[in-house]
Amino acid sequence: SSSSSTDSIDTAPGSVDRLRVLLDRSRIYFVRNVGNALARILVSAFLGVLIGLTFLNTSRNNVQSRLQFYFFLSVMMVLLPFQTISLFQDTRQYYLRERQLRLYRPWEYFLAAYTWELLVILVCTFLMALLSLLIAGLPDSAGYFFYEFLQLLLMYLCSSAMITAISNIAPNMDIAFVLGAFFLSVFFLHTGFLVFLDDIPLGLRWISYVTWVKYGYQGLVQRDLHVQPPEIREAVLEQLDFDHAPATHWGSTGVLLLWWLGFIVQAYLAMLAYPYVIHTRLFRLFK
Repeated sequence: SSSSSTDSIDTAPGSVDRLRVLLDRSRIYFVRNVGNALARILVSAFLGVLIGLTFLNTSRNNVQSRLQFYFFLSVMMVLLPFQTISLFQDTRQYYLRERQLRLYRPWEYFLAAYTWELLVILVCTFLMALLSLLIAGLPDSAGYFFYEFLQLLLMYLCSSAMITAISNIAPNMDIAFVLGAFFLSVFFLHTGFLVFLDDIPLGLRWISYVTWVKYGYQGLVQRDLHVQPPEIREAVLEQLDFDHAPATHWGSTGVLLLWWLGFIVQAYLAMLAYPYVIHTRLFRLFK
């Protein structure tokens, strides 16, 4: 039986053909649940308009309002991806059965399922960034908007990949939601906006260095400082705890990109590990 199981992939079509079939199946599943994607897109558009209108009177010299604007955008980009908890859990039973039959390689299934999620993430982030920034009147050039969009996109991707990693190893959606809310709460607390690093007890300061939300928020603020007068820029730097931040906003973007890639690897490894952890006593306890 082991030889026939091994031959099932070897005698199947190539990776490109298998991936095409999986992409098509994911597309069918996506179309059947298109209401989910539409709801996320509409919510992103509505929040973009609401945030833009709320900060409509924010002037370029009102430092505190602009910092609040970027922090609130960061919060939205991190909370909206919670819907990805169901990305793999909804079809996990089929994956486990087909994995035993070795109909495809795990990375092919992972890539096919994540591809359609990326499309929704792009649309949601673009609408949120475009509407909120334009209505608030903050972007002063196409380059400014492109960076804001890129930074917000990476924050959305990081949150989505982190939540996916948690849900891929969690016994159910309830446990995944609790764990996701816990980690995000810790990350928000150490972004540098609510509490400065020097005010945090020494034993907890290490959390600030592994808080990826912090690098997303810092990048937005650092980019905004480039269009501020020198006196405003100095006042912001004195107010915020950016001593340990990357030297430029692109440095913050690079760190955020590395975090996303790391979360993708974790999500994939969690998916591979799930068939083995389901037999552990701890898993059965929370199941």
